[in-house]
Amino acid sequence: MIFKKFKQLYPQERYQTADLLKGFAILMMIQVHLIELFAKPEINQSLLGKIFLFLGGPPAAPLFMAVMGYFLAVSKKSFSQNLKRSLILILGGILLNIGLNFHFLILIFIGKVQANPFRYIFGADILPLAGLSIILISIIKKISSNSFYTTSIISLLILIFILIFHSISVDHRTNNQILVYVQAFLWGNIEWSYFPLFPWAVYPLVGFLYRIILEQFNLGEDIGDFFALLSAAITFSAFTYGIDAASDLRNYYHHNWLYTLWIFQFLILLTFSLDKLENFCGKNSFLIYVKWLGKNVTSVYVFQWLLIGNIATAIFQTQNEFALAVWFLVITIITSILAYSYETLSKIRKRDIDQQQLSRN
Repeated sequence: MIFKKFKQLYPQERYQTADLLKGFAILMMIQVHLIELFAKPEINQSLLGKIFLFLGGPPAAPLFMAVMGYFLAVSKKSFSQNLKRSLILILGGILLNIGLNFHFLILIFIGKVQANPFRYIFGADILPLAGLSIILISIIKKISSNSFYTTSIISLLILIFILIFHSISVDHRTNNQILVYVQAFLWGNIEWSYFPLFPWAVYPLVGFLYRIILEQFNLGEDIGDFFALLSAAITFSAFTYGIDAASDLRNYYHHNWLYTLWIFQFLILLTFSLDKLENFCGKNSFLIYVKWLGKNVTSVYVFQWLLIGNIATAIFQTQNEFALAVWFLVITIITSILAYSYETLSKIRKRDIDQQQLSRN
């Protein structure tokens, strides 16, 4: 099978479950981008469409951001290194917006479409959110000096502040057009603000805090099983609420604190389930492929958006269910090939740099 190739590409010393989580999240992102941009409007209104929108909701961006926060807790990178990484992500997110909307922006430029191009260029997507979240968590680590109690207290206070701030805040939009686009990355119900820092920073913060607690306390497997069962009870008792909230995209991007708590419960159950799946059949070729996607999640995310965004301009909301399934396979395959090529070229470049350094020494 084609997936067996990825057994040679995926290093077994990596944190398997984390890569499985990220790989699962990026697959969910691909399908929801297709649902949002390719699917006929009536599909989004159907039960099947709502399920797909849900799968591209809590199991996607919140899961990815929580995993990122988890690893930021153990990262040994300095504050300046994290600041550089965050700025690259923020700038990269803006450049990706230009890339994925390139076809559409050309139509605006030549006058075939009447739209404000800046709403597409400065859309607050997940890469800028990741960059801003890294800055926030890096500040917490620097202030707390890695003290467990100081880190925990500061993180909890910020979490509480975000939830309260978001629940009582209204969209105080300034008349200054530049500040409007800056605000979109931070808070508010602005149309092109998909992942503003408030409230989305709660997910990397919770992942960060969870890892901090794990390092301090030895939580046994029984406690994990208990919380998984509790989360399952809460998740399924309000599952209709979870699906309905995620299928309304505007409300999902700016969801309230109650839905945030529901997502936390869902993520506990999902993480527990995928961890058990990894333990049971982690050497399965398809799962290794998914983990490889997780390992290369940033490049996969970029390539799938470049493809979907530019194709969507030509076929916006015209595709039926069968066509969507075909598009999912095509986009995933092409994205995987591009990500594989990028990974290969990166390894060659790194090897050349290492050889140059050795020759100089």
